[in-house]
Amino acid sequence: MGSGLYSHIVKAPEYVSYSIIGLTCLTGVFASTNSLFNLYIMIIFALIGFFMKKFDYSFVAFLIGFVLAPEFEVSFRSFLLVAQGDPVGFLMQRPIALLFCMMTVFAVVRIAWSEHQKRAVSSTTTPSQSEQK
Repeated sequence: MGSGLYSHIVKAPEYVSYSIIGLTCLTGVFASTNSLFNLYIMIIFALIGFFMKKFDYSFVAFLIGFVLAPEFEVSFRSFLLVAQGDPVGFLMQRPIALLFCMMTVFAVVRIAWSEHQKRAVSSTTTPSQSEQK
């Protein structure tokens, strides 16, 4: 019974589907709280999502950052309390922390260097050279 209806929904143009979904979301947000503030918040997050999709940002990276940011903030504040306001000096006094800092710097430099090498190789390759291969 419902499969015929769903096949017609799938055939509808995207702008019709998006319009119906947007209107349903707006109605639901306003009906749940009767507040324009929540409506504005929803529109702002919709615009953020639109621009993230347009500029090809990773949704997974955003989600991980959104979920882990509060935990990171609490951990960072406790670290600052333990370090008594001098995080760099605190890290440099501990050999294991210093080792991890050096490994991080090495990894970042290595990734940046390999990306630089890839770009240098791709920019020096001309179309005539790539056709010969």
